[in-house]
Amino acid sequence: MTLQTQVSENERGVIRLYEIALPHDEARAITASDIQQAFGVDHLDSDFVETFHVRDLQELGLRGYMETGLGIASCDIDPFAERIVDVDGWVALVVSQAFGGRETRLAPKHPLRPIGAFVEEGASTPLTRLQAETAKPSPPPDASEENPKGKKPRSDAAMSGMVATIVLIVLALLVFAMIWVGG
Repeated sequence: MTLQTQVSENERGVIRLYEIALPHDEARAITASDIQQAFGVDHLDSDFVETFHVRDLQELGLRGYMETGLGIASCDIDPFAERIVDVDGWVALVVSQAFGGRETRLAPKHPLRPIGAFVEEGASTPLTRLQAETAKPSPPPDASEENPKGKKPRSDAAMSGMVATIVLIVLALLVFAMIWVGG
């Protein structure tokens, strides 16, 4: 995927990756507000901006984080693999939602050095036709055969509840009668 500098108002799932070209201490202190200024935009939601040192990813590495943590397809990362491997400092990840659904033109400047823009891979669940006989829908029961009034039959739980209610009423009447007779 190429670096996208235009954010559409309905854009979702695009993750922009930037290297933060500053010394370690300065890069560590960078905020979403600083990134907003570097983009030259009026709005940037900090909940969708992440900055970190690639060393913090340990064995996983930046590419591994992008694939497993962010759900970016390996084939989308391949064209940028050399640039991603070369990053050894701080990076900023900016997700589409950071722009609040506003159409925005990005013109990143120092300290942001663009690496690439990537699309989160959607869940790919193949559609499979079920073959088993039990997977076929059963016809609805004919209301006139089993239940002439068309009412839904009561469940076992409903029947148990009705029996328990009747038993409690009978017991309450017996207790009342005993108190009345004894009193």
